[in-house]
Amino acid sequence: MQEYGFTEAQRDQVVQWLSDAGGTELLSALSYNLRRVIQLRYGLADGHRYSVEETAKIFDKSINWVVEIESGALRQLYECLEPAGRAYTS
Repeated sequence: MQEYGFTEAQRDQVVQWLSDAGGTELLSALSYNLRRVIQLRYGLADGHRYSVEETAKIFDKSINWVVEIESGALRQLYECLEPAGRAYTS
C-alpha cells in the first residue's frame, strides 16, 4: 500500500534502519520538527512509542500535521538511504 507516495515496505526499511546503530546519524539529516516527530513516534527518544494523538498534543498541532510531518520525514530518510546503497526497491 502506498501512502503519500511512500510504500509500507519503504517505511518499514527506514524504521528498521533507525532501530539499528545507523539511525542516529540518519536523523541528523532532518530539521528539528521532523527529527522530533520521528523520535516520538518510533520510541527513539525515551523508548516509548507515542501515538499520533499524543505527538499532536506535544506539538500543539493537528493529527493531520503529525501524519504529514512523519510521512515527509520518512520519505527524506529513505532518500538518504538510497545513495548509500542501503535501500531496496520493491
